Amino acid sequence: MSLPTWIRSCVRAAVPGLALAAGACVRAPGAAPLPERSRDALAVYRTIAESVYVRTAGRSVAIVTAGLDTACGGAACRPLLARWGLDPLWWARGDSSSAREARSDLLSRSASPLVLAQVPEGQRLLQSMAPDSAAAVLAAPDTAHWQAFKEAHGGAAGFLRFSSVGFDRSRDAAIVLVEWECGPACGHVVAVALGANGAGAWRIDDMLLVSSRAPRPGIGNP
Repeated sequence: MSLPTWIRSCVRAAVPGLALAAGACVRAPGAAPLPERSRDALAVYRTIAESVYVRTAGRSVAIVTAGLDTACGGAACRPLLARWGLDPLWWARGDSSSAREARSDLLSRSASPLVLAQVPEGQRLLQSMAPDSAAAVLAAPDTAHWQAFKEAHGGAAGFLRFSSVGFDRSRDAAIVLVEWECGPACGHVVAVALGANGAGAWRIDDMLLVSSRAPRPGIGNP
């Protein structure tokens, strides 16, 4: 499945100079330092949100503060690997062991609670969105509900939901599932593979389109 043109152009644009350093995080005075894994995950989320979605839309983007719910309890559910587009090691270019480690780490954390309230902290074009607000929009994804969302969030282009981040042992590779919601007929789910860029920064190495909804002009299309 090929990626839409705007996603391919964003991946090409996500060169090392655009990756976000974890040091850009602005934290409240006296806050305890983040554990290494949490610090790396925070930088990964910001890299994706800002270098792909904010840069493409040219507007702010909301981050849902709870992790992406990928639960599927029915008998007809496909295996998690297939639902997340992770059956093949599509992003492994000569380093399949590292990719396998990152994929296994992601899958092992698929049911773990995830709080993403810190992702927008100190980031001018990222803002928080409560999980129940996102659920309300998705339960009735019509023009009126999307207009209400945009008015409540300063004209934001849409909102993102993230899974946990899977890392390899050396913390040089990462993979995460991303859901983008931008209108009644606009949105997609992608798996994103990243590589460490030094000094706590990350670059986007590859993206796999898992599913998408074709946008209608003028309705939630950034």
